[in-house]
Amino acid sequence: MDSMEYQDKYVTKDQRQKLQELVEYARTHSEYYKELYKKVPATIHSLEELPTTRKSDLMSHFDDWVTDKSITIDELSRFIADSSLIGSKFHDKYHVAITSGTTGKNGFFITNPAETKLSAKINKKSKFSWMGAGNMAKLLVRGVRIAAITAVGEHYGFISGIVHMKSEGRYWADRIRVISIHDPVSRIVSELNAFQPTIIMGYASMIAMMTSEQSAGRLAVKPVFIEVMSEKLTDSEFEKVGSVFHVKPYQMYGATEIPFASPLCKCGWYHMNTKAVILEPIDEKGEHVLAGTMSHSLLITNLLNRTQPMIRYDIGDSILINPDKCQCGNKNPSFKVQGRSADSLHMVNDEGEQFMVPALMFVTLIDKFVQGADAFQVIQTAPSVLEIRLQYPPEIKESLRDQQWEQLCDELKKLLQDRKLNKVTIVRSLELPKREKGGKFRMVVPYRR
Repeated sequence: MDSMEYQDKYVTKDQRQKLQELVEYARTHSEYYKELYKKVPATIHSLEELPTTRKSDLMSHFDDWVTDKSITIDELSRFIADSSLIGSKFHDKYHVAITSGTTGKNGFFITNPAETKLSAKINKKSKFSWMGAGNMAKLLVRGVRIAAITAVGEHYGFISGIVHMKSEGRYWADRIRVISIHDPVSRIVSELNAFQPTIIMGYASMIAMMTSEQSAGRLAVKPVFIEVMSEKLTDSEFEKVGSVFHVKPYQMYGATEIPFASPLCKCGWYHMNTKAVILEPIDEKGEHVLAGTMSHSLLITNLLNRTQPMIRYDIGDSILINPDKCQCGNKNPSFKVQGRSADSLHMVNDEGEQFMVPALMFVTLIDKFVQGADAFQVIQTAPSVLEIRLQYPPEIKESLRDQQWEQLCDELKKLLQDRKLNKVTIVRSLELPKREKGGKFRMVVPYRR
């Protein structure tokens, strides 16, 4: 499918107008885009007239990329390095979020108050619509108590937003409980039982894990609303969550780079949020793919963020556009995602139960205990074997590398043992981290039979 054909079918007139305005703003206020768009015509007729962008390129040119020249990568890095500032505003103005680095490089993303407010409005409307009047009434009767099961200690978008909410006054301070994904399962269950949340938010793998705990009788909660973050439940997991908790879980497609949601509809498809984003599924050559074909990657254009313009940004996810009209009634194009759920590791615990461990669980631990490494990679070479690849610069001494490895092994073993994964073998590989065919770099690579 060529660019014009895709554009005519899947990009609205309003999106094209917003794109034109964004491009004009970007090349006027961003030195990076001014240089990148030197040969781009003043009026955009085709998406392919615009070069693609990647996180590594944008981060390497951060000071030239941002449109607010008071923002520098050095100052922002110091802010992000201080965990006590999680949830605080950078320059008393900007919301800050970092990506986990599961694709090989951390990204620092900022939004101004207007952008943050608009994203929150879009998400809130989507959630209320999914919840329905009946569950809204239940929340009013039982009260709002939010349990957020997430990675902590870093400026990730989810935890940053939650901490900011808790700081806004006594109402939220007592009604939000943050629970670390690295806590022992028994502690997570105990906290949930004591708190009795009416809303549970967490990674798909954590929601699936808590569903098993509820089914086994160790967890006993009655949530009104369950929101799945970051990853994606499989169809069977989705059905199990619904049957065990008697709540249909809310899933959305979004990312730190596009925090506004594309929610899952009742027919099992995500719908493009045409007011806020342009999505372009592409093949390995960077050309648009036909509807009904799984893409190699995905380009996104965030039509709202002008502080850090993201135009035809390669986010790395694979999607499939629905070739037919969705029966749910939403007229926006619909799609399914292979993306981030593919990064979770599927294992069998000591009791023979299938277990899904999120990539972020490993990434955050390695980030903490492996200092100074240029890159790292976790590869599941067999169902119960994890191979760790570390790449250090020459100046890092072997003694420090050995010391870090011992600490990392101890923490990984604790993490696995708590989840009854005692038969997992951790291997220190002599090989260096490798990119996949097509140039992608994945920090966690699941086992493929």
